[in-house]
Amino acid sequence: MRTIQRPSIYTQSAESLGLFFGASSAAAAWVAINVALFVPVKLERPALVKRLFCANGNVVSGNIDMGIYTRDGARIVSKGTTPQAGTTALQFFDITDTLLMPGQYFMAVAMDNTTGTLRRFNVSIIRQQHMGVLKAASAFALPSSVTFATTADNYIPNIGMELLGIT
Repeated sequence: MRTIQRPSIYTQSAESLGLFFGASSAAAAWVAINVALFVPVKLERPALVKRLFCANGNVVSGNIDMGIYTRDGARIVSKGTTPQAGTTALQFFDITDTLLMPGQYFMAVAMDNTTGTLRRFNVSIIRQQHMGVLKAASAFALPSSVTFATTADNYIPNIGMELLGIT
């Protein structure tokens, strides 16, 4: 066994959306109450996910949930409703260690309010649709399965997963 070079995968890593979309992140209020956003991830080798994380903005409020989904909308793992905590800092979510095999997945985040802020990338709706960012309404806490919808917000959350790679 050997570890992969990156200890984490996040929105701007090569396994996700990459640096190509050229946006800088800034804090912004969550898009809508109980909405979940899904950021695509493609793994080329197995990876063991240990924790999930988000970059909180300057206001924290209410509850947040993070998870990982298959490309057909089945939840693999999630933290469950958790108070948002830690302004302008990464918030980590311990999850059950989860082995992901090569393939496409989605990192998911949902909040139960629009007061709390996350760092996000302001990318045009058309561009993020091309990048595969999706959403689901009425998805807090993250459900066992979702029906993905096309996103209609200029909001890509700065989120990620901490992992150990396995080859």
